[in-house]
This record gives sequence, C-alpha cells and structure tokens, in this order.
Amino acid sequence: MTGEATEIRILDGRDDGIGSYALQLLTTWGRLMTYLKTIKQGKLEDAWSANSEYQQIKSEMSRFETIFPEVHRFKNAKFHERSSTDLTTHRSYWASWIFEQCLYHAIHCTLNHPFLHVARMHGQHRLRSPSFLQHAVDQTILHSTWMVQLLNLAEERSFLISDPFIAHLASMIATAQFFLRFSKDESTAVRATRDFEALQRFVEGMAFTYPHLVHTNTKLSKLAQLAAPYNDSARPVQPPKVETALLWDLLDYAVSSSPNVSTGGPADDVELSVNTQFLLPMDQTTPRSAAGVVASGPNAPLAFSPNFWDDSAFAFDMADFSNLPDMSTLTMPKDAWVNGLL
Repeated sequence: MTGEATEIRILDGRDDGIGSYALQLLTTWGRLMTYLKTIKQGKLEDAWSANSEYQQIKSEMSRFETIFPEVHRFKNAKFHERSSTDLTTHRSYWASWIFEQCLYHAIHCTLNHPFLHVARMHGQHRLRSPSFLQHAVDQTILHSTWMVQLLNLAEERSFLISDPFIAHLASMIATAQFFLRFSKDESTAVRATRDFEALQRFVEGMAFTYPHLVHTNTKLSKLAQLAAPYNDSARPVQPPKVETALLWDLLDYAVSSSPNVSTGGPADDVELSVNTQFLLPMDQTTPRSAAGVVASGPNAPLAFSPNFWDDSAFAFDMADFSNLPDMSTLTMPKDAWVNGLL
C-alpha cells in the first residue's frame, strides 16, 4: 500500500486484512445461497417481517459494514485514482479488494432481486408491501450499477480480473439487469439494457480463459435473445416470460456453469414486468429530489439523472451534512457513508 493508505491505517482500530473481510462476506453469501434454495423450493416468506431470513441476512450485511475498516473503503482506497503500475505492484491486495467489493454489491443486489420479490413465481399471487418493494428495487438498481462501475474501473486501469467467481457474480447481477431492462421507467430500462450487455461481455471474455464459463455465457445469451425483439422498439406492452429454471441456474453457483438448464423444481414461467415506482413521490412537481433523480413531468415516473455518476447526491457522504440546509447542528462520524459505497 502507499504512504497515504498507511496514514489512514494508523487512524483505524483493528484491521484483520482485506482477505479476512472477503471471507466474512463469503460466509454471508453462503447463507444467501441457502435462502435462494428455500425460495426455489416454494417456501416463500414475507421478507419485510422482522424475523425473516431476508432481514437476518440484511442485518449481517449491516454488521459487516460497521466493522469494515476505513482504510479499505472505496473513498479511501481510491482504486479509481491509482495508476496501473501501482495496482500491478500491489496486485495481491487489489485483487482481494475487487473481489470483496464485487461480492458486497452482489449480495445486496441478489438479496433484493426482482425475481425474488417483485416477479410472480410458482403461479402464486401474494400481497406484498409497496414500501418494501420500492426499497428492494432501489437497492437492486444501486448495487447492480456499482458492480458494473467496478468492472469498468478495473478495465480502465488495465487491472486484469482473473477470478472466475467474479464472472459468476457478474452473471448474477446480469439477471437483475435483465429484469430492469423491462422497467416501466424508460431511463432505468435503457441503463439496464446497456449494463446487461456490459456484464455479458465480461462473462464472455472470461470464458476464453475459463471454459466452464462458456455454459454460463450461453445461458445469458438465451436471456439476451428473449430481449432482442424489444431492443429497438417502443416500450413493450407485455414483456416476454422466462422459464424460472434458467434464472435459478444463473443464480446458483453450483449449476450456473453446467451445460444444461436444470429440470428440478417448479418449471413455470416468471413475469418480467417491473414497476420501479411503487410509491408516488411526496412532491411530483419538484424537478430534482434528494435522491438525485429527475422527473420529466408532473405525473412522470422518477428517473435517474443522466449525470448519475457526477451527481453530488450519489457521492454524498454523511460527513457532508453541514452542507445541507437546517442540518448544520448535526455532527456525523467521518467513517459514515451512504448511497451504496463501502
């Protein structure tokens, strides 16, 4: 690490090393995979209930965020500002850092996946909390976008990602982007289409080095083929339906790279229509909300700003509360963060 990172480390408390925190996330990821299997078997829960498995996994992620040292967090690690030479020299650290960052966002995205909460599965109609669905979709959009951004940053800095597991995580994220590309919010759909294609290219590129990923890429290609008729047309009235087995395969690491689509479990189709605005904004006439989104009209659905990455709201840090009106009396710890950054 550089001298700057060393100075930050001195200010930190206990630091078990980036590899240790990646292993802790892997434990949570394993619990998430068990959670997915119970849903696949038709054991559905009210995810918003206090003792649900969803809430317990979410609590584990929150606990992880409280112990993750300041030195390794995105804003202090400054991967996006480092030279290719620096990254290569300290590759053992940065490879673990990229792995940890991708896994963190993949867990959040998969936990809130539209397939699990928004889409209707097993032919069951369920009463679902609108505020929970809004939260789930917002989290999916946020963390799936961060995954794409991390992969883009690595490519821009010529930092070779050689871990095939990250390609699997990318394929998981791609299934979420596949749902979002059929969003009723056109700006969300356009962004999701672009990000799905970027993730598929990443998996395809990794497949040249790791042949087992060819089968994962083939399954992603099947999703792309289903969406192809809608790419250059007006927003579809009725999106296509997808066999749940194909989606489960891409979410399940044990079978994602198998040559065939699984046949076990329910074989029904899943509806893809995703509403990204389950709750109306409090003031629809406001051109920009505190969340960094814009509305094209008084009754238009909210859409991400075209300058999403440059928007100050996206890079917002709790330490900047003093810049907000009527908030100058609040003091926040310097190690606090929001908006998906870790």
